[in-house]
Amino acid sequence: AQADELAMLRLNITDYVNQNALQFVTDAKSIEKDWDSYVSGLDNLNLKRYLEMMQQLYDQTLQTLK
Repeated sequence: AQADELAMLRLNITDYVNQNALQFVTDAKSIEKDWDSYVSGLDNLNLKRYLEMMQQLYDQTLQTLK
């Protein structure tokens, strides 16, 4: 279940970042005007949960290597 959640979060966040990067590069969005909205969108995609899960996996990997 956690792997499915992680995969879904990764897919949604990656798609969002790629779409917005294109819009920022092509000036369809302005970094000055639209950045806060972009960050808010990442929050709405549960970026914090994704980062927590990735940190747990990283920590587990480090423990395994010791």
